[in-house]
Amino acid sequence: MKTRETLSIWIIGFIIGLLFIPNSVLSQKGTFIYEIVYSPALEGNLLGDNPNRDIFVYLPPNYNDNSDRKYPVVYLLHGYTWAPFGFVRRFHLRATCDSLISNNIVKPMIIVLPDAKNKYRGSYYTNSYITGNWEDFITIDLIEYIDTNYRTIKSAQGRGIAGHSMGGYGAIKIAMKHPELFSAVYGLSPAVLDFEDSDRGTMNSFLEQAATESQFNGLKWQVQTMIAQAAAFTPDSSYTPFMCRFPLKSNGDLIEPVWQVWLRHDPISMVDKHKENLMKLKNIKFDCGTVDEYLLTGNQNFSRKLTTENISHTYVEYEGDHLNKIKTRISDHLLPFFSNSFAEK
Repeated sequence: MKTRETLSIWIIGFIIGLLFIPNSVLSQKGTFIYEIVYSPALEGNLLGDNPNRDIFVYLPPNYNDNSDRKYPVVYLLHGYTWAPFGFVRRFHLRATCDSLISNNIVKPMIIVLPDAKNKYRGSYYTNSYITGNWEDFITIDLIEYIDTNYRTIKSAQGRGIAGHSMGGYGAIKIAMKHPELFSAVYGLSPAVLDFEDSDRGTMNSFLEQAATESQFNGLKWQVQTMIAQAAAFTPDSSYTPFMCRFPLKSNGDLIEPVWQVWLRHDPISMVDKHKENLMKLKNIKFDCGTVDEYLLTGNQNFSRKLTTENISHTYVEYEGDHLNKIKTRISDHLLPFFSNSFAEK
């Protein structure tokens, strides 16, 4: 690594350490640890993104008081354009967790927030030879690192996965594929659960525009996310400038072979193939605001599909948009959900 990069990482780590790691005398407060984790799964990605990834780890109050106690872990995935630092700061996550744990509302747990933002502003937590193997980063590299360096319950019964928006999509998709790793999943306003509704429905015009663009920077975020999805779902280095294929032509005509590949990553389409896995999950929950412009119908459709297949789950709609109730959804719903889901240890 270059000297300038090394210095920058050290400075960032120092500043974040001052912000998040409390004085040792404050034993009743939890601690946020900032670390950099190397991911072999992301090595060699064609976007040139660094395989050394920022992570934040929340340790509950009194973690250091009992060296024998092991804790359940929630992997909390951020949304498109976000990063874990902003997620932590915006939703006051440490104070929220400290309060709930100190008041015995939820059980002590470790929370891990990884950085999955790439040159296209979001990985969609999907394996792609263009953007890197982001699913493997979560399910292999990150879990191994956390289980090696922290006192965790090293089984699905002690692991949950959650996320907001793109992170909710990633959490549901990963849990659906890996019930051997996770026992519970919570999606906060999860994105693109039904590609027919989102990418060929409410986002259709943005997808058409993405197929005509030559520069990423300066585009509307809705167009950028179509490029990010294409790089994750249908990577192809022979297509310029974004090294991916789009399922729609610029005139809106469907390119059926490409669309069929996209559908392999479509949660509602994946249910049939992964029904047995979904049945193995102890708890599935997701929610969406009633005025969430792009995502409400897709969440409703996904819930209907699970109901049709007799897959137990909880879906909740609340008065709100994509962001304005997330803090209370985390404190009042997500954290208690995982506290009730985890086996006693």
